[in-house]
Amino acid sequence: MIETEDNSSKSLLPDGRILHESIQSNEKQKLQNNPSMIHTSIPLKEKVSIKETSNNFLNWLNKFVSVLIIFILIGCGFGIYISKFIYDMRLKEITTVGGFVYEQKIYDVKIRP
Repeated sequence: MIETEDNSSKSLLPDGRILHESIQSNEKQKLQNNPSMIHTSIPLKEKVSIKETSNNFLNWLNKFVSVLIIFILIGCGFGIYISKFIYDMRLKEITTVGGFVYEQKIYDVKIRP
């Protein structure tokens, strides 16, 4: 421990570096007790198993596919609605004019009484 100008005490690592204040006290104990971690003032990340990694990937894939299916269903709904709107507009045009052209033939359309 050393005293600084503002009367706060700081811990020194064996290589002379000052231990950062944001590291919690239990992590300070780990650094002091484990000589392999002395060279880094930040604790090393724990190893992640292959099973955990594969589970994380599968969870991500499930979420991605779920969102993809939701967007596909929303797109289908909008497509059906737009198709119905265009179909109704086209039928209104055909009944107003009284006919339509199909394969180079003209057909008459009459409204039944």
